[in-house]
Amino acid sequence: YWRIPSHIGKHPEGLKGTLETLKYGFYPGRSILKLDTLTRWGIGGRTLREDPRHRGKPDYSIFKGLSRDEERWNLYLKLFGRDFQYASCFDNWPAFMALQNTRLPNTRGTPADYAEAAKLAAYVIQAQKEIQGHTAHWWEVKNESTISSEWVLHGEPGVDSWLELAKFHNTMADVIHRYHPEIKVGGPTSAWMALHFRDFELARKQLRFMDRTKDHLDFYSHHFYEGKKLILSSGERYWQGYLLGRLEGCLDLLRNHMVLTNNVKPFIISETGTLCDFTSELNLWINSKNLSSYLIRYLERPDVRLISLWFIPVPWWNKESPILFEYTADNQLRLRPKATWWMKLWKDFRGVRIGAEPGDNGLRHVHLHAARDGKVIYLAVNNLNPFRLALNLDFGIDPALIRSISQTRFYFDRGKMHFEILSHRPGDKLPVAVEETTMIRIELKDELPFTGAVNEVTVYGDRTLIPTGRPEDVHIMVPRGDLEYAYLRICASREGGFTAPLRVLVNGKVLAEKAVLTLQPGKKDNWWSWVKIPVPPTLLRDGKSNTIRAEIKEEGGYITTVALVGAYRKSPDWALEQSQTGMHK
Repeated sequence: YWRIPSHIGKHPEGLKGTLETLKYGFYPGRSILKLDTLTRWGIGGRTLREDPRHRGKPDYSIFKGLSRDEERWNLYLKLFGRDFQYASCFDNWPAFMALQNTRLPNTRGTPADYAEAAKLAAYVIQAQKEIQGHTAHWWEVKNESTISSEWVLHGEPGVDSWLELAKFHNTMADVIHRYHPEIKVGGPTSAWMALHFRDFELARKQLRFMDRTKDHLDFYSHHFYEGKKLILSSGERYWQGYLLGRLEGCLDLLRNHMVLTNNVKPFIISETGTLCDFTSELNLWINSKNLSSYLIRYLERPDVRLISLWFIPVPWWNKESPILFEYTADNQLRLRPKATWWMKLWKDFRGVRIGAEPGDNGLRHVHLHAARDGKVIYLAVNNLNPFRLALNLDFGIDPALIRSISQTRFYFDRGKMHFEILSHRPGDKLPVAVEETTMIRIELKDELPFTGAVNEVTVYGDRTLIPTGRPEDVHIMVPRGDLEYAYLRICASREGGFTAPLRVLVNGKVLAEKAVLTLQPGKKDNWWSWVKIPVPPTLLRDGKSNTIRAEIKEEGGYITTVALVGAYRKSPDWALEQSQTGMHK
């Protein structure tokens, strides 16, 4: 999860950025390889050309007799180790391989011959192994292929562009697997994940794409970006981006479909951040706060295998857009200290995951993630409400067992970013600003033993995209086991939001009569979010099908998914063993 698109090679300026971010525990996540650069910069000192005997095909002779770049290989071993895994993405096939005479300009290399495009990709992976000593573990087929500027067939009349996209992905996966069986191949590396667009037309295209690639791809990858807007000025009417619930709506819809079609694959979120630059203090804040907001949400999703937070330390190809470093007048790199603050916030966060709940206070959009490392407990709190919070912490232990409480704050106030560390005593109210992610560190006097553990298992309903306005039932098979607690996560969507409340029944028992969905209905844009409904374990029939009714007496919307999260009691030893082999830091 602690990944960014930092440099993994030996470019001196890119390397300087990587060395700085490694200080905070942030490693390279995902890179991109534009294949048309092989015709300009080459590979292994050789430039790619079209085969003069076969039009539209590369001359593969440049890939013969390549030798190891020992300097680069030794640097990689020193910084990352032999077993380090990262992702990369293909894009921009050379112009001589590109589809011709398209309605839209084919500037990003949608290929004409899928098999030949896949062969070139496989050769490039082999060349990386020979020259660099390594290659990416996860390869995306083509960057942001869900939009027409990247996959021009989306703009061709009379063409089923999504069918062609699936065929291309299948061909790429099959060829790469044949040459490199250890490599994981996936896509569609989606841009603009507004799956609700045109009455969920885009969602249905994504679901069909998954069905068509089920037997070929190893993962599904997507991008999520926020717009340049502050929740403070919009409140519940804030609609841009995904952080007020659309993220879970999208991922749960895709995941639910995976389960129903026996196509369960991990997600890779290979880009996630904000659609604005980092130049001004305000823009730096908007980017920084969204990086933390996304990170804390992905930490709660074990179906996300890798993320890459959009924070390029040194974009040396665009010196007018500083991020972590800026260029001085004499073309030297200078660190921007405030750009490190969001990484400093997360630097020490580690340990075994422990439970954390926001309490029964009626608040929405407060997100927590907690971990314990020996005597130290870390609690990350993310406030996406348009008002400040005062936290009262209940640790469930005697306050006399606590040695110290500190709070690392990173927030925006009166036009400036602020970073500070506060000391607290048990019983103090801890301040949290609007859109602040704050880190609380609790040090215990002794390392107390764990008294129990739970395994949270998410199961999904047998239907998705259920129209609202009439009673509809969903059936969920609940696994057998010793349940400690359970809750429903119900995602719903409607243009303009809902004015009617949500009524929820489990096996005929009313759990919620008037659950509020939209706080301020009537906005012009789509509302898509989720509610959490606690379920008494005694209501559930473990090992059997359970009937869930989520009813909204208002037409024009959808219950997009119904998921049940059940926490099954386990021993502490089991949990600690899982933490050593799991995906968390």
